[in-house]
Amino acid sequence: MKQHIESDLGSDLLDGASVASNSGSEASQPETREAVEECVEASAPIADPGSRRSLLVRSGLAALGGFGALNWSARASAAPAAVSSGQHTLVILYLRGGCDGLSIVAPRLAGGGADVFYETQRLSPNNVQLAIAAPGQPNGGSPLKDPAGVDIPWMLAPAAASALSMYDSGALAFIHGCGSPVLQNGSHFFSQDYMEDGTQISTSVASDGRGWAGRAMGLGVSSSLLRGFGWGKFLQRTLFGAPKTVAVPDPTNYNLGGVSASEALRRLAIEYLYNVSDEPLRSTAANSLATLAEINAAGIFTKPTTASYPNTPFGTQLMRLQQLIQASADPNIALNLETVMLDYGDWDNHISLGAQSTTSGGGMFYRVQDVFTAIAAFHQDLQTHAPTANYTFVAMTEFGRRITANGDDGVDHGRGSLMWVFGPPGTVHGRNVYTMLPVAGGGQGTTPGWNGLQAHSELQDGAPNSYNVISNIDYRRVVGEIVQKRLMLTGSQISTSVFPNYPYGSAPQFAALDLLV
Repeated sequence: MKQHIESDLGSDLLDGASVASNSGSEASQPETREAVEECVEASAPIADPGSRRSLLVRSGLAALGGFGALNWSARASAAPAAVSSGQHTLVILYLRGGCDGLSIVAPRLAGGGADVFYETQRLSPNNVQLAIAAPGQPNGGSPLKDPAGVDIPWMLAPAAASALSMYDSGALAFIHGCGSPVLQNGSHFFSQDYMEDGTQISTSVASDGRGWAGRAMGLGVSSSLLRGFGWGKFLQRTLFGAPKTVAVPDPTNYNLGGVSASEALRRLAIEYLYNVSDEPLRSTAANSLATLAEINAAGIFTKPTTASYPNTPFGTQLMRLQQLIQASADPNIALNLETVMLDYGDWDNHISLGAQSTTSGGGMFYRVQDVFTAIAAFHQDLQTHAPTANYTFVAMTEFGRRITANGDDGVDHGRGSLMWVFGPPGTVHGRNVYTMLPVAGGGQGTTPGWNGLQAHSELQDGAPNSYNVISNIDYRRVVGEIVQKRLMLTGSQISTSVFPNYPYGSAPQFAALDLLV
């Protein structure tokens, strides 16, 4: 059975144009009316067949699967509008649960050897070592270098080894010690909500209801029928308020729900019902049906894929996503998809972290391997089949994990974590791990550098001898640079609209990291 459409796709383009060509009078189309009524009665009989008008309305709303529940029309803004090129796609991956960045990119000594503080803190009370082993050791990490080929004090975990060639080519950059200033005592729900909203720096700051990507997209204009979607049954908080954006569980099966044999008649019924409706309902339905037709008729999912993806839900998502990006780069299709958001959950590793190998217990190794194997295949496919495709991929999480292992061979909620950004060659200042030196008394870092994990750690409040990674790179510095350089927004638009309580670019501690070309 085909999935139901989960969200409304508002229209500010059609200006009253309709899908079906008619005068708007029911009497003027007796044959269409008769066909519609027969279709609805055949597929959804009710106890009161005399109330055909109410039946038609109810059936049409049900078939649309909830159109009208949300209004995705572009919102007016006092800030000057930026013109969206439509050829760039921003991909946002949210690692829900608080991902342990030290199990992906781990510290070591430059030139060789282990970071003693890291290994000491990662040894659990049960004498189980949770740290990634130094290069050259069994299950050791891969040493990382900077753009000049100089050894740096970081290593890539074995589970993420698929991405090493991307890193070495300069297409991938990591940012360590980043996060949100709002932690809410380590609550996943509140930390994610504030981070995705992007306006709140405390519980006393009001939100406008939109997510940061929703506000960013609202500052642009586009003639595309579909500007963005959240992969899943429900739209992510980050995309709330985004124009022409929907939740899509499976874009390869994005259609009306119900029996396929009656789909054409049900589509005709919906077109008829909403064509005689008032605005904005008529344009909303027309635009939504046109979007259905575009995705299903464009041949998007016949685009080639030759890379090896993991046989997992995330692997399938990235395989399909690169086909969507190919379609955006293809002038014969010109899907012009601007923003896509994906979720990957289950990073809340309080028990049995298991990051070192397949035999170390726990699930961290498998999740990291899944993510980076899929990312490497995604990157390879686009390089092979759509080398002119223009995209930026950013990954984030609500907070990191503690450096110190707990008594269950896991790691509890912490502070600073890991973000990463990649794109086509030449678009990212990659082959680097971006960090900031700690500031005396706390606060955001202003000087790039790294002088060992211990110097970049702090005691967890109320937990003696339990350490966190210092969070001194606000995630808004990273995301702000992306929306500025890729969605073509100004610094003023970012600080007044996208992140209205964040003085982006006004001082070194709020400045971009120069991640992107």
